[in-house]
Amino acid sequence: MKLARPLSLRDSVIDKLETNFIDEFNHTHEQIRYFFPDCKGRTCQGLVLFHKRKTKRKKLVLDYWLKDKSKRFVIGYYDKKEFNVKHIEKRIADLRTEYGNATDLTWTQDIKVGEDLKKRKKYDKQLGEIQLATFNDAIKSFFESNCPQILRPSETLNRTTIREVARYMMGYDDRINALEYVAQDNRQGKIEFRYTYKYNGEIKQGVKSWEEFWKKHPPKEYENIGWGKSVFDTPIGHKVLRDLSDHDVRHYLNTLTQSPGTKKQIRECFSYIWAHALQKSMLGKKIPTNPVSEIKIEKPTNSKFSKFDTKEFTDDELHRIYISCGKFRDQFPFQTQIIKLLMISGRRRETLLQLKWSNIEWKEQTHTTEEGNQVTTYGVVTIPAFINKTKKPDKFFITPTIRDILNDLALQREQFHWSMFIDWCFPSPRVRDKQFLRTGNENNSDKARLKDCRELWDTIKRDCGFAPGKSEVMNIVGDVKNKNCIIVDDIIDSGGTIVNAVQALKTKGAKDVYVFITHAVLSGEAIHKIEKSQIKKLITTDTIDNSKKIKNSKRIEIISIAPMISEAMKRIANSTSVSSLFK
Repeated sequence: MKLARPLSLRDSVIDKLETNFIDEFNHTHEQIRYFFPDCKGRTCQGLVLFHKRKTKRKKLVLDYWLKDKSKRFVIGYYDKKEFNVKHIEKRIADLRTEYGNATDLTWTQDIKVGEDLKKRKKYDKQLGEIQLATFNDAIKSFFESNCPQILRPSETLNRTTIREVARYMMGYDDRINALEYVAQDNRQGKIEFRYTYKYNGEIKQGVKSWEEFWKKHPPKEYENIGWGKSVFDTPIGHKVLRDLSDHDVRHYLNTLTQSPGTKKQIRECFSYIWAHALQKSMLGKKIPTNPVSEIKIEKPTNSKFSKFDTKEFTDDELHRIYISCGKFRDQFPFQTQIIKLLMISGRRRETLLQLKWSNIEWKEQTHTTEEGNQVTTYGVVTIPAFINKTKKPDKFFITPTIRDILNDLALQREQFHWSMFIDWCFPSPRVRDKQFLRTGNENNSDKARLKDCRELWDTIKRDCGFAPGKSEVMNIVGDVKNKNCIIVDDIIDSGGTIVNAVQALKTKGAKDVYVFITHAVLSGEAIHKIEKSQIKKLITTDTIDNSKKIKNSKRIEIISIAPMISEAMKRIANSTSVSSLFK
């Protein structure tokens, strides 16, 4: 059986071509070669078709001779609509015009070399266009690629980082509101388009693709750099990427903000975009230096965010916090348990908020300590490695206290039936008001978990006296000018209310102001406030022991209530009047 078979150069024949790839010796061939007898002596002379067995595709090849050497050039693959006989004949005619002899059917130039040269020229032109890519082009490509990591481009940044990059690089307006930032199961982030979104009180229609997004939200082309203007909208976004210098970035950072923390965040955003541009060959053959590599931003150690300004709670304060959690359990479902676990487990809030019931393994065990004591645990809580970005998972035993906290959490889970379908230990209370439990599996996505418990913590701090409320004097009734004034109150905590009241009286012309308090908590900076205030004298009782706090105070005086209490006890024992004691 011959492997080269004749074929007619007609669409009706080529399109319906059926090939037997098995020869008379029962050998299977991967392709069968066809030649076109009707092309002999015509422009299409030398045309050959190869029919592929696996793909069934029909490859068209032009065999030709040049300087006594056989050559071959692939014209393309047959397609009845896109590359049929008419297209084939035109393609060969164009090649003969460019590389063939005008008087006969021979060839004067190498077709393959000529076509490869064209491709290289086209590539060089495209490369030149790439080298003119702007920073905004790189921003677009970065987000269209779903925000890849620097060291692992196949993986994306996490949800929080993606949102941060989006805010600084391309939006403080409705552009960023049109996007939603989602955490996937592998903790990598993902950008989704909102169907509708709210901006300035108005409901707006979202988009479905990045092409629509850039068309709807083009750069605003502000002339100046300033707060509230993203890189995408400022002159630096229109700058050619290769020409971006460290001076440009420094100028942008120094003009935009004076906060070292914000500068660091924006610098990192520049690094993400630059690394992506490098990965996508947007910087040309000769790669320039990363403009942010030499920019060093030092964070002052005396700022209020410094690690040296941290505060630890005393055992008494921790006990008060624990008791306070019980008060607000029903008001803040699935949240008070977080505060308790923070105190007992020593893990970060962000870590505990990502715990799932599937991370908890219940198994009672007895352990012997170094001192020989028997300790019982009820299981293990396993924190997956990706949550803390470590190589190994973190584990801690379920002690009796942690068991009680988890059991309380389970009871609350039964109370709120909708949470039974959610694997998160700390589900968001907003889930019950949404359609998560009815669409897809979003009830176990990042959208369904609690992200923060800030409101609860503020409530607990106020309840424990850690966060004094702000007071304001609205009005003073009566004339206090050139008069001594007395303020009487049952309790003083941080001193803010009393100090403000005294200041208001002095502003109205009062001479001296005396303060009488029954119970003096004197938390936080209360002593310092009183000493710096215009209080003439603050007199309180010893119902709360403040002897150490006020040892060096010149304005605070303590009166003992011991005689009054002993007299009251005596009268009670003798069944005489106690109320007359206070007349």
